Parts: sequence; structure tokens; C-alpha cells
Amino acid sequence: MKRKGGIPPIVTVLVTIAAIVGSAIVAYYLYATTQSASRAPSLEISPLYVTGGTQSGASVTCSGGATCRLTFSIRNIGSGSVTIARVYIYRGDTLVVNATFFTLVTIPPGGSYTHPSPGVSSGTFSEGDPLSVEVYLSPSGSLILSTRVTIP
Repeated sequence: MKRKGGIPPIVTVLVTIAAIVGSAIVAYYLYATTQSASRAPSLEISPLYVTGGTQSGASVTCSGGATCRLTFSIRNIGSGSVTIARVYIYRGDTLVVNATFFTLVTIPPGGSYTHPSPGVSSGTFSEGDPLSVEVYLSPSGSLILSTRVTIP
């Protein structure tokens, strides 16, 4: 007697179970990566305003008794609070400002923080100069943000 038939029922059951387990693994991976990405800090920085110093056209020179202040705002556009411990401002490879906060600054989601830097005693800043702002987070991690100089 010739046997006619299809796939044995046990094979169908095993393939179905394997498909369900595979789908569960993929769903968990997507969930885990989405959760970690949505909790990652996300900050944006305003243009950096230079006040004080000696102004000449679209430039400000900080020297001698003409100390400048650099003021900037950092806004939290992420979904979790961010705590900032230090901020370094660089022009190219040169450190312009080292601002260590004695009290940690916590910015809630959607909130912002405006920081007037300590005085800068030397250097010339021109309208539109690119600057890098390195933001150190507490307890760990850092972000590098780019901004430009604005002279009010």
C-alpha cells in the first residue's frame, strides 16, 4: 500500500513553536533597544553670547581688564532628566572655558538651563565663530555639542 500524505503533524507543531520563539526574541530585542535609545540623554545648545570685552564691529576682544562673559543655554530634548557636572568650551583644540558646577545641575525633560560662564580674560571672538561644548553628565558620560558665537 502506497502512503500518501503530507508533513507529519509533529513537524508542523515544531515549526510553529520555532516561529513563535523566534518572533518573541525579535520583539524583545526591538523593545530593549528602543527603551535604551529613548532614555539616552539628548541635549541642544543655544548660540553662545559674548558680552563685555572691547567690541569692534562683529568681534569682541577679551584682554587685560576687559573680561568677557560667555552665556549659553542647554535644553533637554530627551525623555529623561539629565544631570550636568561640568562644561568645557573649546575653540578648535583650545580650551576657552572650564565650568565645573559645585552644585550639580539637573534639567528635566523639556527644561533648560542658562549658564553665564566665568570671565574669559584673553581671546577674540567673532560673530559666527564655531565652538564645541563638551558636557559631562553625572554619574558618567559626556556629550559634545556644537554652537556658534553671537555678539548681541
